[in-house]
Amino acid sequence: MIIETFKNLAKRNTEVDWIVDGLLSSGGYTYLVGAPKAGKSMLCIQLCDAIQNGKTFLGMKCKKRNCLYVQTDTGRLEWQEQIRRLAPNGVAWTMYALTNNFLDNPEEVENVKNVIWGTYPESDSPRSASQVLKHIPFDLVVFDVLNKMTSHDLNAKAGMSHVLSRLEYMTVQGVAEGQESKHYILIHHPSKSTTRGVNAGSMLTLGTDSEGSRGLLVLEGSKVLGKKEVLIERNKETGAWRLSGEVMDVNGPESIKDIEEALGIKIS
Repeated sequence: MIIETFKNLAKRNTEVDWIVDGLLSSGGYTYLVGAPKAGKSMLCIQLCDAIQNGKTFLGMKCKKRNCLYVQTDTGRLEWQEQIRRLAPNGVAWTMYALTNNFLDNPEEVENVKNVIWGTYPESDSPRSASQVLKHIPFDLVVFDVLNKMTSHDLNAKAGMSHVLSRLEYMTVQGVAEGQESKHYILIHHPSKSTTRGVNAGSMLTLGTDSEGSRGLLVLEGSKVLGKKEVLIERNKETGAWRLSGEVMDVNGPESIKDIEEALGIKIS
């Protein structure tokens, strides 16, 4: 617990630690939503590759940080092919072949937490996490995809509370000023029957045209930034996203509606 006057809080010299300038900051989480096959996973592969190497991502500067991509949405061969096409020389890390609905398995949750924070047991075995990862913690974690991570009803408040409590357990430690948290991205493609979603943190929405070749990435819900939109286009051969227009900071829905009409997609 921290208690102080408004005046003292206002005078604190606090700067936002951006991982991706104007998009992702340290701590907290981002909810990435879009239709199945919209290219969310491919976008996050590119994001992790850019951050791990300190490169730009869709025109935005990235700080060099350690990234972990937790893949539960596809089999090994398909996942391997996506990596080959988008980041064949990438040095970001990925974890896959987890147990089904791993958030419902306390032992698996503990294993993932230990990998994120580098707190797994010391070992001399060449293939152990201790020797491979060297107990270096991760700064950004992508969880792909929500509906494969739990058997709980995601339309029920209790189901989403279960998900968020497990994710918080894995990515946050310490209390008050000693608290440290890892930024995580939670990927989800809601079904038509899904009415409940994460109602906190920042939300990224990826919408595409009917051919899936052009898209609009929209950031909403950020307590630091206003709404941000990025026009992107897709390489037909690799599926990689690239910047196709200017990044716009907006305060109202007018520009979103104009772009929706131009692309024939629905975001708002």
